[in-house]
Amino acid sequence: MKGYLLPVVLIYIVVPAVIAAAVIYSYRTKRRVLRCTVWIPVLLFGVFLGGIIGNEVEDSKRQRRMADQARGLIECATHLREGDMERGIKALDEEIGWRLKASAWGKDMKKLPEETLYVWQDAKVYYDKYEVTRISYITPEIRTRLKEVPWSRREADRRAFEAKYKGDTPQIAPDLDIGEWVGPSLSLESLRGRVVLLDFWGPRCKPCIAAFPKVQELHEKFNEMGLTVIAVCGAGGDVEKVSGFMKDRDYSFAAAIDGGKTVRNYAVSGIPCYYLIDKQGRLVWGPEHSVPLRERIESLLNDQVSHRTQDVYQRE
Repeated sequence: MKGYLLPVVLIYIVVPAVIAAAVIYSYRTKRRVLRCTVWIPVLLFGVFLGGIIGNEVEDSKRQRRMADQARGLIECATHLREGDMERGIKALDEEIGWRLKASAWGKDMKKLPEETLYVWQDAKVYYDKYEVTRISYITPEIRTRLKEVPWSRREADRRAFEAKYKGDTPQIAPDLDIGEWVGPSLSLESLRGRVVLLDFWGPRCKPCIAAFPKVQELHEKFNEMGLTVIAVCGAGGDVEKVSGFMKDRDYSFAAAIDGGKTVRNYAVSGIPCYYLIDKQGRLVWGPEHSVPLRERIESLLNDQVSHRTQDVYQRE
């Protein structure tokens, strides 16, 4: 109630009193110029006062909204802390459902603002992946509206990649779309007969950089036996900085800057990310976030792996 007290006082007491005083004064003076002079500051004061009132009302609404959301999350957290996982998850699903509904209230789903669309795209993945328990009419309504929401580009790439490469039969690896090479340019076609280790990384990715010594060890041990390592930096990378980074640390494997399609073709969702391509140019391992073991590379170099491994989407 306190949050609305100031707006009520301003609207129903202060503003009418100021306007009434100004009107009485202006008519008593009988001077048009003076009347205008009086009304201008009154108008400005009204605009200023309106801004204050609007901010107060908006702040009050926001505080109440935050309090309601906090109450819902406290309920969820209480169930989870007390070990009632099922009730906790249901409570969280209810919070998610109501907030999603509120975020697109009365909106055409195809015309959602970009920042809201991102949230609905995350929700599309969530509702597709997990069994969300029906909460009154909210869950069915959310699912209906999600049909009009497109997959995010990353999710669409991932699904297309899995549809083609998740099976047991190895498929030819996607082409490399390289913007700039650090050193001689390469292609997967020219590397047929060799095993290729692709390392997707970024100069600000600490885990990527921490893993580079292991990658260098693999390069040094197996390069002459038929292994080619290619470290692909994301699109927009600075080729001079990448080149300087490689030279300063004496890394001798190949490096390149993505031209924009390589990361998408391989559905890279996080870095570091590694893939192995066999001598026939087939993608046989990855995506993984750990450097492949020596034994796996040795088996490929010795042509001991003729099918795509079942654990391709599991970490070693």
